[in-house]
Order: sequence, then structure tokens, then C-alpha cells
Amino acid sequence: VLKTIGKNCQIEELWPVVRRIRTHGIRVQVPFILGMPCIEDPWKEYRQTMAFIGKHFDEADQFHAFTYTPYPGTAFLKQAADRGYRLPRDIWEWSRYDLHGALVPWMDRKLALRTKYLQICFIICAGHVRKVAGRVARFFERICRWRITHNCFLLPLDLWLVLLANRMQRRFAQKRVIF
Repeated sequence: VLKTIGKNCQIEELWPVVRRIRTHGIRVQVPFILGMPCIEDPWKEYRQTMAFIGKHFDEADQFHAFTYTPYPGTAFLKQAADRGYRLPRDIWEWSRYDLHGALVPWMDRKLALRTKYLQICFIICAGHVRKVAGRVARFFERICRWRITHNCFLLPLDLWLVLLANRMQRRFAQKRVIF
């Protein structure tokens, strides 16, 4: 994926650098973008990404997962449009444009939901929820950590939690509180 998007390295080459940086007390956050339009098999990309994260989960301070969102002027916008993505047409559509979780036509809903759940698990594992929920958050941290390292998601309780978090996020977003 990195070569396809114009990066002249592989993540395996970068990981020794991440380890060295952390030995100097510098926190490392590792973002992944899933569902790029240049990837023919999004599920294969997801499985490879999760295998890497499972292997290196304790070696970074925080991981992030994002669903690819086509931005105007970016290299993959034409390819996204060719694969069925429609950009907003007017100011009103732009006001509702989802910068962090647009559902792209080549990524099925199940994978998009799994990516959203993964985002929430990463937030919980980073300890951001601990400030609000205390012991309950620690319990969910353990569950999320296990799910991430074993790539085991979307049991009925998990689906309910994702939907609840989405509702809470929308409700708080209207009040300018970041969740």
C-alpha cells in the first residue's frame, strides 16, 4: 500500500525506528488508512493490517484506524470517482461531509463498521475514556486490547456498543464536545 500511495518504504522498515524513538521517551502514534481506492481487495488489506497491529500492539503508544475519505485535490480523487464515489455538489452537502468515516462504494458496510469499532477500541486502549469512566473503562480496555490483538470483533454486544458510541458521538458533536 505504501508504494502505491507514493511512499518509498515499507512499514517493516520503519518499525525499528519506532522502537528507538520510544526508548527516548517520545510517544509514538501509528495511523492506518483502510479502504483506499487503489486497493482491489479491502478485506485482504484489513487482514494484513490487523496481523501487523496484533504483532506490534504493545510497541506503540497509540494506533489509529481511519476509513479513506476522498478529499478534493488529492491523488486518488479521480480513482475514487471512477469507482463510484460522489463528492458533495453544493455548500449544503459540504456542510455534512464526513471527514473521518465516509462510506466509500468499494468498501462494504461490514468492513466499514469493523473499522469504526476498531477506531473506538483504539481510543479506549489509549486511555482517553479512563478520564470519564474510570474502572469501567479499564474493563473495556482489556476487552478491546484482546479483540485488537486477536482480530476478533463484532459480537452482538460489540455491535450494540458501536451503535451507542455513534449516537453519543453525534449528540456530543452538536454540542462541540469531542468524543
